Amino acid sequence: MKNFKLTAAALGLVLGLGASVNVDNGLFEQPARAETVSTAKTVQKTFSDQTNFDWTYNTDGTATLSGFNNGTVVSEPFEADIPDTITHDGQTYKVTSIAPYAFWQQNNLIKVVMPKYLTTIQDNAFIYHADLQQVDFSKATNLTTIGDQAFFSSGPTDGINLPDSVTTIGNSAFASSQAKSIHFPAKLETIGKQAFASWPGTDPITLPDSLTSLGDGAFIYSQIPSVTLPANLTRIGSQAFLHNPNLTKVVLNSKLTQIGSQAFLYDDNLSDVNWQDASSLETIGDNAFTFTGLKGSIAFPDALQTIGSQAFLGNKLTTVDFGQNLKTIGDAAFAYNAINNSLVIPASVQSIGSLAFFGNHLTQVGINGTPTVATDSFSYNRITKYAASNATISSGAVQHQTATAFDDSPTLSINSLFNVNFTGTTQSKIAISNLTNNVTYHQDSGTFTIPETTNQFEFDWTLTAANGQVYTGHYTVVHEIPDIRAFNSQIYVGSSWTAQDNFNGATINGKDLELGEGGIQYKVTNAANNEPVDTVDTSKAGKFNVTYFYGTSAQRTVTVDVLPQANLIYTLSGDQEGTYTGNAQSLDLGKYSLNLSNGESYTLKAGDIAVKEGNLTGAGTYQIVLTSQGLDNLKKDVGAGANLTGSSSATFTITPKTVTPTLTGNEAVAYDGNAHKPTAGHYTISLDNGEDYSLKDSDIQIVNQPDGVTQSGTYDVTLSQSGKNDIQKQIGANYQLANVDTKAVFTINKAADAKPVTVKYVDESGKEIHKPQIITGKVGEAYDTTTKTYQISIDGYTLNQAKLPTNEKGKLSDKEQTVTYVYTKNTTPSTPSGDTGTATPTPGSGSESGSSSSSSSTSSSSDSALESSTPSTSTQQKPLLIAKKGAAVYSLKKIGLYSSKNFSDKARKTWYVSKPRIYRPMFVVTGYTRSSTGKLRYKVRDVNHLTKNRNKTGYITANWQYVRPVYYAAKHTTFTVINPRGVNAYRKVNLTGKVTNYKQGTVLKVKGITHHNLTTRYILSNGQYITGNRKLVQMGRHKQVKTVRAKGAINRHRDVNLSYRSQHYSKKQQKVFKVYGFDYSRGNSVTKHGTLRYRVAGGYITGNAKYVRIIDSK
Repeated sequence: MKNFKLTAAALGLVLGLGASVNVDNGLFEQPARAETVSTAKTVQKTFSDQTNFDWTYNTDGTATLSGFNNGTVVSEPFEADIPDTITHDGQTYKVTSIAPYAFWQQNNLIKVVMPKYLTTIQDNAFIYHADLQQVDFSKATNLTTIGDQAFFSSGPTDGINLPDSVTTIGNSAFASSQAKSIHFPAKLETIGKQAFASWPGTDPITLPDSLTSLGDGAFIYSQIPSVTLPANLTRIGSQAFLHNPNLTKVVLNSKLTQIGSQAFLYDDNLSDVNWQDASSLETIGDNAFTFTGLKGSIAFPDALQTIGSQAFLGNKLTTVDFGQNLKTIGDAAFAYNAINNSLVIPASVQSIGSLAFFGNHLTQVGINGTPTVATDSFSYNRITKYAASNATISSGAVQHQTATAFDDSPTLSINSLFNVNFTGTTQSKIAISNLTNNVTYHQDSGTFTIPETTNQFEFDWTLTAANGQVYTGHYTVVHEIPDIRAFNSQIYVGSSWTAQDNFNGATINGKDLELGEGGIQYKVTNAANNEPVDTVDTSKAGKFNVTYFYGTSAQRTVTVDVLPQANLIYTLSGDQEGTYTGNAQSLDLGKYSLNLSNGESYTLKAGDIAVKEGNLTGAGTYQIVLTSQGLDNLKKDVGAGANLTGSSSATFTITPKTVTPTLTGNEAVAYDGNAHKPTAGHYTISLDNGEDYSLKDSDIQIVNQPDGVTQSGTYDVTLSQSGKNDIQKQIGANYQLANVDTKAVFTINKAADAKPVTVKYVDESGKEIHKPQIITGKVGEAYDTTTKTYQISIDGYTLNQAKLPTNEKGKLSDKEQTVTYVYTKNTTPSTPSGDTGTATPTPGSGSESGSSSSSSSTSSSSDSALESSTPSTSTQQKPLLIAKKGAAVYSLKKIGLYSSKNFSDKARKTWYVSKPRIYRPMFVVTGYTRSSTGKLRYKVRDVNHLTKNRNKTGYITANWQYVRPVYYAAKHTTFTVINPRGVNAYRKVNLTGKVTNYKQGTVLKVKGITHHNLTTRYILSNGQYITGNRKLVQMGRHKQVKTVRAKGAINRHRDVNLSYRSQHYSKKQQKVFKVYGFDYSRGNSVTKHGTLRYRVAGGYITGNAKYVRIIDSK
């Protein structure tokens, strides 16, 4: 088996601030391959015959395409036209699945036509087909599932037109695909992790309303310009649209409850997110909109409870309004924006994280309720009004404010400049320092004394509350009302700036003027050299003069000081790869980078980084971190005044070394008609890493024939899955088992001519009464004398059913064989032996229980219990209906098949458990006999398809309570189809000339009854014929379950046995399923009863009333 691991080199990411980006890249490794299609190719050859493909035949009448061309690589561009059906051993199979790696290394595959009955494309089926140009899904209208990595790093370059039947697209299914367009199916429910990673398509996408789950990284690193989310989507996965540089618009939907972490990280052109319909949104994850292009206002819905850390870091938001159920605002959630509105924190909020509103333009904050306010949560703003009378405020929560006031009042008080309440501590407790221009402050009265000649002064302030120093800043007071009201400011590297940020209005000649054309104009100069510039450059530290003017009549110049970020956050990123060698590997500094939140980078030096834990020896992925030396060097580089925090997404991946097994040897057996498998003693295996491995029989199999082969020929031998698993377990995680290099074969030699089988006909004395018949053929071929060809009618004689030969069926061999049929001479005219009808036994002779004194002492307790249900007094027994010879019967309860007419544990061949009606064990009656106590027995042949007991012969009870005819015998007017695969209708009574298939649950009107041989047919009102088999149809009208609701958490599975889970639904979802039919697990098992399942979109769910509740049936 080929196991791979996508490395971070294929899907790597650098996060510039806060939390690291750790892209979950699946579980497969990308081998060397062509990255792009160089030139378009033309089909040179088409493969469409079933012999061109390798197959696995399934017990349900379906087939899986497991390989192509027996693994031989086609050297010219080709098309694979996968057949709809195939035949094997006389049986027709529908092609419903394509197996993992089915077209592995067929790099010249350029077109695929999918088959009609296809339901599943399994994991990795078309992985790494860079030249694949077209995939034709037009016939595959039953396709529901596309597996993980199914088309990873493949075409089709012509685009993807998926049928509307598809419900599930697996993890990385189309990641790194070259298709530039896609039709999203109308029934699509799930898009897996990284399903469309690195999608090159540049068209807007609208996802179908059926979609409920969008996996982590679904469209990571793609080129989508806009996306409209579907009406039923409840979650956007983490990193779903990470680093989509062309994404400009997103429309959120009303059922959306969660936006995952880093969902839109680094989408730096995303300026338009429509929040209007997002009424159910509860959670916005960490870094969800970090460093996007968001600007303007956001009004969050009332349903919102959590805004994650750094969720809106580094945008251009100016206004935010919160709903009334918000509980958490994470660390740095809105840091480095331009929020300037009067911010109101609702009473529901419980915590405001560190740096939550750091570096904005806030002037007024009102905090209702009793939240915890962390350090620096409101630092570096312009706040002079702060109401938080009941909050728990950490030391340093509101530091480094910069404020400006325009006031020409002759007297000025502290109350005219501030209105603050820090849990009861108000502006009266503010300490003033560093007053300029001869202004004095009187703490006791809270007033300033300002000289008449002073028109501007500055000061610093500090407010200490119960938890320490909480509120500090610098104030500029303009003690006049100038024509143009502009003020100085300090902003930070990496932030945005507009001229409006420093403008507070203008009044000239009694007229209020705004900034812009026809009003106040401005110009910017670099304060360092007084050179004019277009705007304030925020990419690096510096000082700029901004002059606001109105013609020549008025002007005012202010300073904009661009400061280094006070809190620098670094991220170490990168990835290095190596293959396991057994020795420790070394770090390559060129593979890693360290970036700072102010946009600068640091050049790593030797010793600056190291593996976090362990050493770089064994296979695996290791985290690489900054060492203490590296941190010291970084501090020196950025300056001692910076406050540094950071994280690492850097990794070193050591992939397992590939081990190629070579299988050699040969084995030959003679044809005998039996299935044969290779045996380990004839084969050896060598591993190119030098290890020894001892083969077991279970380790090997014939290619695509795990159950062995019966026909003569030479077959390739390979490792079985269990053999691969055992070898992988032995070589360990540092090695990866590659494809088997097989040079091993298994041969069944052609059969020799067999000695004849002679079929004789004798009377009770042994005298021949008819000419014998001779059967010839090859050794190992089967013979069957139970047919009318050999069980012939002889005038004056009746075949003795009690003396049927035990070797009626068998195999030809190298020894002569004789089958002898005994006939009894008729004394009165008799019913032909093959046409026994309905019989009423003579008193006592039909009793299943008989008298206790005559019961066999060796009878099993189970059989005694079974038979004792018949009344012991024969005169009370109802007539016993006996099935005709050649007719089919099935068991209603648990019964046994015995080698003797006298039932005992020793004679029992097998049990048949009680089964649901549609899977009841079925037998053909080949004769009759009675036990030594007079109980009637059927001599039968097992005709249960797809079971290990098929064609077994023996004796079963004829008790009506346990065994009944399979076919209805009376006329009915209405039938309901109960078979999960439906019932076919035909033009002819012999069920040829198929017209249609009636699905399970269909109610059919009947106008007549007829018979064909020993089977019943019903004539529908439209003249069509259907079977009267009770396992397929049931008389009357029967309701079918149409809708169920999960009572709690529930899983959906791909198969009826619930072996392969395809979807999990949480208890919270209370998932409602539309039911398309019912079935039972273990349908073909004769030892397990089976459990009710409901067939739903995408697979099956349990029918257990403990887990689901029926809410609709028709």
